Amino acid sequence: MFLSASRKQSEIFKNYIRRFALELGDVDLKGKDELQLSNGATLYFLSTNARTSQGFNGHVYFDEVFWIPKFAELDDYAGGMSIQSNYRTTYLSTPSTVAHEAYPKWQGKKALKIDISHDTLKNGSLGEDGIFRQIITIDDAIAKGATFFNMEKLRRKYPDKTVFNNLLRCVFLDDSASIFALKALLACKADSSLWKDVDHYRARPVGDAEVLVGYDPRGGGQGEGSDDAGLVVSLKPKRKGGVFRFIERIRLKGSSYEDQATAIKGITEKYNVVYMAMDVSGVGSAVAELVRKFYPCLVELDYSPEMKRMMVYKAREIINDGRLQFDGEWDDLVHSFLMIRQHTTKASNQVTFISNRSKVGSHADLAWASMHVMRWEPIDIHNENDTTVKFF
Repeated sequence: MFLSASRKQSEIFKNYIRRFALELGDVDLKGKDELQLSNGATLYFLSTNARTSQGFNGHVYFDEVFWIPKFAELDDYAGGMSIQSNYRTTYLSTPSTVAHEAYPKWQGKKALKIDISHDTLKNGSLGEDGIFRQIITIDDAIAKGATFFNMEKLRRKYPDKTVFNNLLRCVFLDDSASIFALKALLACKADSSLWKDVDHYRARPVGDAEVLVGYDPRGGGQGEGSDDAGLVVSLKPKRKGGVFRFIERIRLKGSSYEDQATAIKGITEKYNVVYMAMDVSGVGSAVAELVRKFYPCLVELDYSPEMKRMMVYKAREIINDGRLQFDGEWDDLVHSFLMIRQHTTKASNQVTFISNRSKVGSHADLAWASMHVMRWEPIDIHNENDTTVKFF
């Protein structure tokens, strides 16, 4: 059994195995819901929201465990499927934070003092608790023949050491300084394949349904050294205090002002955009000037410490209330929110919020774009005014 966060993600597992069998064994594995091997083994591909998965039994491969919500509960189901002594459970994942429910299993009981350092685990090690652990970093992969990675390019793409180590060197984040809690963010994950009103195979995925768009134009330069820009599309909540469903996100790397404006125009043609907000401080003003030509009602956000505070507080309120949903595969969005930190300005000693940005990179663009979307809702959602009129 291959257990993934969503049905779509389990299909990725299946396609990897199909390609592997075709390339190395010249075997074309067929099957819609499962794959049957010549030795009689059957491979099943399940999503974590399928509670009926506990009816299966066999070896279990549990994908991206450090990024799924309610791990402890789901681990019980996985354990039940592999409870027979001849079966095993294999956990696969990139690391998230030390606050995740799966981290204690990785760390082991403190009394055992299991060494989880890279030096000990790079070739794998069986712990006293009977769990075999292994760490494979980008450096290990390259050393073992993965010549398709360009380390210099990756360092330019992720110049922040914390981000680089988390994404590529299996170092867990300490999210104690983050204003957004991992548990609350993971609870926002949903299986978007169940959204019957969203079909990305159509030219207009949600027809004429109204959507909200947030854009963080932190890019604007040219080439590899440019900062990323992020765009998020959300279905407009159907009522006050309703749910924001994020249906699309785009990241633009090193795009010119014209290219960014063209990408945004494509979104206005694809969706019925009734609200669009963009940061116009810094390089954003040039992008906004082009966007206004085809979307005159653009909401321009000139960042200040107070505005950033209000956006963060509003977003945190919506997330903690469980009123945000996005596809279970969007781990990059979760990571982006975890990059937001509280900060005190030197000049006026005001409390504001920043992300780990530098002149050559960013990894919080999607979070800021998301907060531009959620800013559509007023601070007081219990007032009698329509939420499409009053903004903060």
